[in-house]
Amino acid sequence: MASGETLYITNALGFSRPSSAAATPDQIIAGDGTVLNVYDFDPAVNERIEINFPMPQNYNAANGIDVILQWSAGTAADEDVRWEAEFKQLRDDTDAFDIKTYSAEQTTTQRTATVITQPQYTTIPFTNIQAASIDPGTHCFVRITRDAVDAGDTMNSNDAELWSVELREQ
Repeated sequence: MASGETLYITNALGFSRPSSAAATPDQIIAGDGTVLNVYDFDPAVNERIEINFPMPQNYNAANGIDVILQWSAGTAADEDVRWEAEFKQLRDDTDAFDIKTYSAEQTTTQRTATVITQPQYTTIPFTNIQAASIDPGTHCFVRITRDAVDAGDTMNSNDAELWSVELREQ
């Protein structure tokens, strides 16, 4: 694939809830009745979602991966949210699903929009090594966490609402 091309994209309906510390599914309903499915990440404890997908065969493993989060604040805020992302892959006849662990997380802190339901786009960059040295064609997992207990996360009274996640080749 070429640099800048989308490897995978999903909205909240494609997220999985882990067995513990899971973010909560929710909906934002616009005045005209349009429904946006989201996952709420609590301001007091770390919560997460997981995404699993096959890495495209034409992914260039020499390139890195950008994890792009589209999200908003649950109420009007002008504060910071700290996001983490981490990868794991299951290689053919090598890695066991219940044993394989995630790579070290990469983090970023992003200021919220000042108006409720205005989207924010946050990019968490990974080199391929940081992203568990993912191979083309393998089954992969990405875990997204709001690190609400980190001092850099100052949105202490509002949920962060995750709309979608895009994985883009650098």
